[in-house]
Amino acid sequence: MWLAIARVSLGVLAMLALALRASAGEKQGDTSWLPPGSYRLEMRVAANASLPWFGHAETVTTSTSWVEIDRERGKLVQHHQVCEVHDEARTRWRGLTYPRALVESLPTTQVRPVLKATTEGLEYQADLGREWLGTTPGESLPRQADDPRVQDTDGDGRPGVTLRLHVLTGEAELLVAQRTRAVLNGTVVSPGRVTGRVEMREFAQAILEASPHFLRFTPDVHYDPEHSTFELVRDDAAGCSARAAAAQAVAVNPSGDRVPVPR
Repeated sequence: MWLAIARVSLGVLAMLALALRASAGEKQGDTSWLPPGSYRLEMRVAANASLPWFGHAETVTTSTSWVEIDRERGKLVQHHQVCEVHDEARTRWRGLTYPRALVESLPTTQVRPVLKATTEGLEYQADLGREWLGTTPGESLPRQADDPRVQDTDGDGRPGVTLRLHVLTGEAELLVAQRTRAVLNGTVVSPGRVTGRVEMREFAQAILEASPHFLRFTPDVHYDPEHSTFELVRDDAAGCSARAAAAQAVAVNPSGDRVPVPR
């Protein structure tokens, strides 16, 4: 009997110790594991697409962002600014080009990451919220360039946002409306460094216009979670030297939609 009681007592003590360690880790993790300062965020989002005339395509879109981590009312807050976006295409075409005007039109965003201590380590999650390009916010996307919901997000005088597709026969232009929502799920592997996977909770795209016209089709795209990754690392030299400084600031509200930050 005493042996059974001892085992139960040890089990309770072990569970209590784990709970205390997790609680302490969560309280200390905000400052010691992700200290305030400048960070560099590298994201790689992989996808598979089926395209007429081109067949199966594997693409990887990479982005580099400047992240400032701070504390507000005792909680972590991150300010994101996208610096560069590139396409690492492994397809029959030579890839997509994201014009500088498009990158500079992307707003600075504010999100609140969540740190959770577990027996496996310190988990990290940051919901980047919904983002609309080339259209006003809404559940459905416009399909025609003259739809009143279409916006000239990149300010180039044409509807939607402009992407340049490099094919074997030359260069094509796509005018696009898009809705996305990405969530970063990772682990704090060392002080000031987080690695993990990018979860695309939403991805919808519509081709409004194309030149040449036969490219005006919306591809069947499937997100590849196994090869979509990110790394957030402390970097005091991080910054977007090539970006315009007057990007509109927005925040993520509880619904996950982006709204302007009060100034």
